[in-house]
Amino acid sequence: METKTMTQKERILSRLEDGSATSVDLNSICYRYGARIADLRKEGYEIYTSYVKPGVFKYELETR
Repeated sequence: METKTMTQKERILSRLEDGSATSVDLNSICYRYGARIADLRKEGYEIYTSYVKPGVFKYELETR
């Protein structure tokens, strides 16, 4: 049986489906999480960004 490794984009989407995540959380998945967020937005996912404190932002996925 073949197991498939999740891509960075899939891991970030999965994390956002569990609830909001900070830039610190997403940085532990991949350093270029901003590019993966942009990819998800291009695919039609609505992801909202809010400021938490200097250098930290919160990302939330709008549920469909």
